This record gives sequence, C-alpha cells and structure tokens, in this order.
Amino acid sequence: MVRQMRRSSQEVTDAETLERWLAEAVVGRLATVDEDGYPVIKPVNFVHEAGKVYFHCAREGEKLDDIRRDSRVGFEMDEVLGIVPTTGRGCQTSCLYRSVIIRGRARILDDDADAALKRRALELIIAKYSSAGPEMGQAEVDACLVVEITIERLSGKEAR
Repeated sequence: MVRQMRRSSQEVTDAETLERWLAEAVVGRLATVDEDGYPVIKPVNFVHEAGKVYFHCAREGEKLDDIRRDSRVGFEMDEVLGIVPTTGRGCQTSCLYRSVIIRGRARILDDDADAALKRRALELIIAKYSSAGPEMGQAEVDACLVVEITIERLSGKEAR
C-alpha cells in the first residue's frame, strides 16, 4: 500500500529535482533493522546514479550484518532551508526543509562479477567528496565494500 503524503502541496514528484537534491546532498541516512528488531539509522557519504544509491563502508560492521539479514532498507537525505521562529506558541515554530525518502533493496558489491561496478561507484564517491581525483589502487578498492541500493519507492518533500 502506498500512502498519500498528508500535505500534498509539499510533495515533489519531478524526477530531475529529486535527482538534483540527491546529487547536492552531503550526507544520507541509511535505515536498517538490527538483530533485535530495532530500527537503526546511520549517516553515510553516498552518490546517486541511474536509479541506484551507492555508499562505501568497512568490510565488517552492523550495517552489513543488517543488510545480509534483510536487504530491505530505507534511505533519507534532507537539507534545512531555514527556521521560522515562533511569534507566540512554540508549536508554531517551523523548519523549512527539503527531503528525499527512499525505500529499496541493498546489495553488497563484493565479488568478481561486481568489480567494475564497485570501482565505478568508488570513483563517483571520490569525485563527489574530493578534489584530489578518483585515483586509487586495487588495495584501496579491496579494503572497503560498496553497497548498492536499488530504489523501489522514492518520495520528495519541500516544506516551504
């Protein structure tokens, strides 16, 4: 079941706009479910390309354990545009923001068949976050993992 956004006037559906927001975002947040059934949210550096989100991580850790147990993930980015202070009651204070929320399936890129895609994703991540250039040796590629999220559902919102 796909729920409608309560404030439909704030919904953003234009694909180019959502792609631009994802490209400009500095931090994304990955949501998984841990072994005890609790939701876990972790910030990650990421890139978005062709209906996929990619991030890199260590070769071991909670994110990977959660993804191996259940590939369903949530992903979110947001950008604060401004704060509208209250003129009286505190509940009238607002935060103006834009956000993209993704539901998808995560896949760990860690075998020979995924080697070229893993390297490409790492090059994109380096290009986004560094001016040094995407030069890296095989040892650097092997030292980390890349996770690919295939987007199944995407929604955008701009609170203005």
